[in-house]
Amino acid sequence: MPDSAIEDTGLLDHIPDCYCRNETGKFDWSEDFREKGPLVAERQFPVMYFNSSQFPTNSSVAWVASKDLRPFNTNDPNTRLIPYYEAAQKYFLRNPGVSAERKFSIATRYLDVSF
Repeated sequence: MPDSAIEDTGLLDHIPDCYCRNETGKFDWSEDFREKGPLVAERQFPVMYFNSSQFPTNSSVAWVASKDLRPFNTNDPNTRLIPYYEAAQKYFLRNPGVSAERKFSIATRYLDVSF
C-alpha cells in the first residue's frame, strides 16, 4: 500500500513500535520484530474492516495484533453470519486478483511492510 493511501486513513498518526523507517524511507520491521526476533509474535498490522455496506468508503481502520488475526474462510457456512459478509463478497468479486482467503490470511504469515 503506498504511503499516500495509508496516510488517508489516519493510521500514520500512531505507528506501532514494531515498525521503523528504513534508509529508503519505507516502513520496515523494527529490529526485535524482524523474522526470528524476540518480538516477532507481537507484530501489528494495518486492517480495514468490512463494517459498512459501503466498503471501503465508510470502513473503520486500526492496527491489529497478529495474534488477533484469523483467516477469512468463505467456505465456512458460519461466515455468512458475519455482519457485512455480502459487502465483502461483492468487493472480492469486483477485485478477482485478490481472493478473500489470501487477503485475510496474508497478515498471519507475512506482510510486505513497504507500504
